[in-house]
Amino acid sequence: MIDFFFSLGFLKRLQRTGWIKRGDTSLSDTVASHSFRTAIIGYYLAQEIGVDAKKVALGCLVHDLHEYLTGDLDPEMKLYLKEDKLKIMEDIGLEGELKELWLDIYRKKDEDWVKVVKDADLLETLIQALEENVSTQDIVKNVISRLNFPQSKIWAEKIMLKVRK
Repeated sequence: MIDFFFSLGFLKRLQRTGWIKRGDTSLSDTVASHSFRTAIIGYYLAQEIGVDAKKVALGCLVHDLHEYLTGDLDPEMKLYLKEDKLKIMEDIGLEGELKELWLDIYRKKDEDWVKVVKDADLLETLIQALEENVSTQDIVKNVISRLNFPQSKIWAEKIMLKVRK
């Protein structure tokens, strides 16, 4: 377990691939910083939607843990590179409740709490894009089309309004 704790440090330095592919290597957004803000967003979004907020927050914290082994694969890369989630989980060393939460995110995609994790992930990406003044037209369309809950779409609109002010 101690080795796993040290391995997590890589996520503090791993930049998110989507920003790099857009040509912006100056962004300080890392997988760890993304997961932290996603967890906070997920907690409050879960409360509004009426699902277990603590479970969602923990799910948000662990949703990208595998990336310390695989790197941050964007959707295009995932078309060509298939991840063996169970093998990754064995190699990571995550155990107990957090391991089960991580696995459930990928096994139980139709459960509401998992959908909230996904929505929080997308909302955090939208905020990051807007904060960094990244060309957001395609990001906004992509995010809004993939959100699962009406409340998530309301939050996306509020995020957009906040930035326009």
